[in-house]
Amino acid sequence: MSAPRGGVGRENPTEDQPSSGYAHFVIAGEEFLLSDGCWWIDDDGEYVIRSSEFDVIAGGESFPHALAAFITNVLDYGVYLGELDELAENEEEMFHKLGPRLARVAQALSQMESRRRRQLIPRRRRERPEQWHPSSRHRGSRLPSPA
Repeated sequence: MSAPRGGVGRENPTEDQPSSGYAHFVIAGEEFLLSDGCWWIDDDGEYVIRSSEFDVIAGGESFPHALAAFITNVLDYGVYLGELDELAENEEEMFHKLGPRLARVAQALSQMESRRRRQLIPRRRRERPEQWHPSSRHRGSRLPSPA
C-alpha cells in the first residue's frame, strides 16, 4: 500500500468507503507483495489498514505509522501461522498464500545483505596462526628477559 498522495483516491476514505491498495516491500528496486487490503481514517482520526486476504489489521496516527504497523502485523501473522501445530482450513489456506511471499522477501533481504557485506567489508589477507605480537614481557614470566 503506498502512502496516499494528492489526487490519488479519496481525500478521507471511511470504513464504509475505504481506499483499496496493497502492502509491499521494495527491495533493490523489486516489489514484493505482502497483502491486498484497504485503508481508511476512523472517527478519531486514526489511519487504519486491513488486509483483504488475511486476519490482519493495524492503525496509526499517520498513514506511514499505520503501514509500518500493518507490515509488522503481517510478518507476525506469518510467523504465528508457521508455528501452529495444527492449522484450521482457513489458516492453512492463508499460510500457503502468505508463506511463499514471506520466503521471497526473506531471500531478497538475505541477498541484499550479502551484497552489502561484500561491498563494505574489505577482503583481509589470510591470517596466519603463527603471527608475532610484539608486547612487553609479562610480569612473572619464566622466559628470560630479551636483553
